[in-house]
Amino acid sequence: MGVLDEQALNDLERRDPDAALTLLAEMSGATDERLRRRARAIAGRIMLRAASRRGVPRPGVGRIGSMRWQPGVDIDVDESMDALLPAAIAGRALDAEDLRGPGWIRPATAVALVIDRSGSMGGERMATAAVAAAAV
Repeated sequence: MGVLDEQALNDLERRDPDAALTLLAEMSGATDERLRRRARAIAGRIMLRAASRRGVPRPGVGRIGSMRWQPGVDIDVDESMDALLPAAIAGRALDAEDLRGPGWIRPATAVALVIDRSGSMGGERMATAAVAAAAV
């Protein structure tokens, strides 16, 4: 039966996060079912901590942002101020193309990451894949 010293693992994570993830990746394939479950649970917590420190962007296909104003959409006065003030000071009419409004902004690229957890995938390679998944 395997034993997992969580304090030693926490110390290793602080000193060398890659080594800690490699160790957990190897332990996640252990024959001892309790050790395997524990290693997977701890690996999940480590990845969540790493992701929260990094400030992962919100998931989804897009987000609300400021874009060029279109008829039928509210005007975002705060975002349009750079165009409103100079036009008002100069006493000229405002060009509608300078106005801003809210709209859905989609990223230019989408990423899909597939991780192979077959028998050939373990140890350092598995830890690297887990770090890549957390980074995306």
